[in-house]
Amino acid sequence: MKWLVLIPIIIFIAHKYPNIRKPLATIALVLVACITYILYEKHAEESASKTRIKINDIELSDIKLVVQNETGVYKMTGKIKNKSEKYNLSEIKLRATMCETCQGQKNEIIGEGIADITCDIPPMQSRYIEENIIFSGLDNVKGTHSLVSKYYILELKGTEWFK
Repeated sequence: MKWLVLIPIIIFIAHKYPNIRKPLATIALVLVACITYILYEKHAEESASKTRIKINDIELSDIKLVVQNETGVYKMTGKIKNKSEKYNLSEIKLRATMCETCQGQKNEIIGEGIADITCDIPPMQSRYIEENIIFSGLDNVKGTHSLVSKYYILELKGTEWFK
């Protein structure tokens, strides 16, 4: 955004020297066109990246949560397998729910957290992950109830894979 300081300077120069108004206008028009194209391409790539890999092409295994501190921060570890044959997995967004289970009763959700995991998993390969996730309200859990966690994939981003 520092380049915005140049706008008043360019306007001043164009006002003071009328002979360079047309070249300055042409340069400004070309710059605006280039910036617009770059932003369009970035948006198009972002949209395309969200549709390249299907949820069925991702396999989560050995996902575990380990308490980091008493404020609801857990460390999520596990393995992610990218079963896509064509695309590199670059990001995965997971929702983790923490359920409390009591004998003979239905599981009750007591906390949820979202993990945005940036990764680089080529097609048909696996990687181990480690990411902190915050569960609000879990610092008050007491007693002998056991906690069960479930994971849901919310969003995937894939990039072109070049061999």
